[in-house]
Amino acid sequence: MGGRAVNVWKWVLGFQGRIKRADFWMLAFVAACCWLVIGIFGLMPAGVVRTILAIAMFLAGVVVLLSAATRRLHDRDKSAWFLLLFFGVPSLIQTAASEERGVITLSLFGGGWQSFSQLISLAISIWMIVELGCLRGTSGVNRYGPDPIEASTGAAA
Repeated sequence: MGGRAVNVWKWVLGFQGRIKRADFWMLAFVAACCWLVIGIFGLMPAGVVRTILAIAMFLAGVVVLLSAATRRLHDRDKSAWFLLLFFGVPSLIQTAASEERGVITLSLFGGGWQSFSQLISLAISIWMIVELGCLRGTSGVNRYGPDPIEASTGAAA
């Protein structure tokens, strides 16, 4: 029983190795559930306990998502440095665009820098979803470990 619990924690929070697309989507769902719980905490009376619980759930969701994204990048034979591109660049662009004039325009092409930055952020986000959640990983062993699809079919046989 103890070995199985360790494997679950490694699956949820591990940053080493590779995972399949299905595992990525399952872990993304777990992260989304963590963030959904934060909304439920909003029903609690304001206070230190609510704040601590909300911060803990937010951080848990972030760690689970980063763990899953890292291992999916490994499955695609890419470095986890791509996370800076996928998560960091859109955040920086949106922050810069929102602070430039203090107003985000609703028009996609008529708003100058803000609209262009939103388009770039959207393109990077779509790329991330396709890269992490849609494309198959490299076949066979790569520098990050064995193919998780071959490992699961080998274990089933």
